Amino acid sequence: MSKAKTTSTAPDLSNTVLADAVFRPMLFSTPMVKSLLNGSKTQTRRLNGLETANIHKDYLEYKGKYELFEETFWSKKRAKGICHAFKITPTAPQNLTFNRCIETSPISIGNIIWVRESFQYVHNRWFDFVDTVYKADEVAWDLYGCKWKPSLFMPKEACRLFLKVTDVRIERLNDISELDSINEGILRNHGGFEMYSNFEKTPRNYCLSAIESYRSLWEKINGKGSWLQNPFVWVYSFERVECPRGFR
Repeated sequence: MSKAKTTSTAPDLSNTVLADAVFRPMLFSTPMVKSLLNGSKTQTRRLNGLETANIHKDYLEYKGKYELFEETFWSKKRAKGICHAFKITPTAPQNLTFNRCIETSPISIGNIIWVRESFQYVHNRWFDFVDTVYKADEVAWDLYGCKWKPSLFMPKEACRLFLKVTDVRIERLNDISELDSINEGILRNHGGFEMYSNFEKTPRNYCLSAIESYRSLWEKINGKGSWLQNPFVWVYSFERVECPRGFR
């Protein structure tokens, strides 16, 4: 059996990425991969790296980006370079022993996200090669006994989607706008938007607003009630690029 061959419907984009770029893997669900493929998803919101801030989220005010040096200490955390700073609000309990809190993003502007999605290897017996197929393409491979591999297990050689990070910021989850909800890649349904989860058991099967749709998506991923927790989240904006030279 010959080496696996990766197929892709991605367009030949004009962006050229340098081989010395910093690569970061990121998991995406099948509906969101579809939105990446059709170009409607240009943002994603993530929690990783904001653990300290979210422990005290109700007593913190986000102040923006700062250039910090190694000898600077806020909340007993060593940092260097671009950091995101929070100020303790006057309502904070007195047992908080620091005046400020900082967080650093695991992903920076200019980094390349390589998308991990559900996939499988299919042996083409006619031409004797192994083809990489993707669940988001909606080809009925499961009718032939194909069992999809979870995105967590996708290796580099199977990756077909690359995203160059253009902006990184922090906001509270519930502050997302209608436009940014659409930029998250939610799908339209009837006269509204897709309902990804329906924990409240409403009779309709679609959402009236983009924010409501994104809330249902967030709760499908993070569980019932996770929206009301209103954590701080990283907001990553990106653009699709072609496979960077030297990635594989």
